[in-house]
Amino acid sequence: MPPKVMSPEMVEQEKNKILVCSLELIHSKGFENVSMRNIAKRLGYSPTKIYTYFHNRDEILIEIAIKSFNIIISLVRENICKATSPDDLLKNFVESYFYFSTEYKSNYEIIFGDRAVDYAKYYGTEIEETARKQNQAATEFIGTVLGVVTEFIHDKGIETDMDKKTIVINLMCLLHGTASFYNNKLIFGVCEDTVQFKQDTIDRIVYRFKETIL
Repeated sequence: MPPKVMSPEMVEQEKNKILVCSLELIHSKGFENVSMRNIAKRLGYSPTKIYTYFHNRDEILIEIAIKSFNIIISLVRENICKATSPDDLLKNFVESYFYFSTEYKSNYEIIFGDRAVDYAKYYGTEIEETARKQNQAATEFIGTVLGVVTEFIHDKGIETDMDKKTIVINLMCLLHGTASFYNNKLIFGVCEDTVQFKQDTIDRIVYRFKETIL
């Protein structure tokens, strides 16, 4: 009997199932335990079946990264639309970033952490198209941040000769450092009130932007 022909919708469902399983493995077992074999075992599939949908482990990680960027972009855009002032605009962005970093920890690590896949090295390979999609998603996110920063600086009447992209980099470095520290268990040994620590960081970024970022 010939194998059943799957519709595009069925293929997408299977791919999403594999991506969800992979993300669960990252969360529960760590990146080092995410392999085609372990994914297949967790789903009750043969390893060969996983290769039907993805060329290799890194393609899976890149697909998760694309979805992760889409999540944070949606969060940011939804919240900055509610802003009624320049301060609200920046605050809503920062709060969205921290929310993503704590509520979507595995997604956060896969796009901002040390384990992030270097998509550029897959240009010229069989997964180049997927790698370029991650590049597009990352570019879209940075463009969103650049828009927030540009509007904030303009509306606050801040004068600076610093390139806007450099300002974005400075902001992202501060956010990532804070988010990484907040997600690390060490914080509970050195910080009595972690919630206040995060709020103080948000306030410092928003209300002391010139001193902290520029």
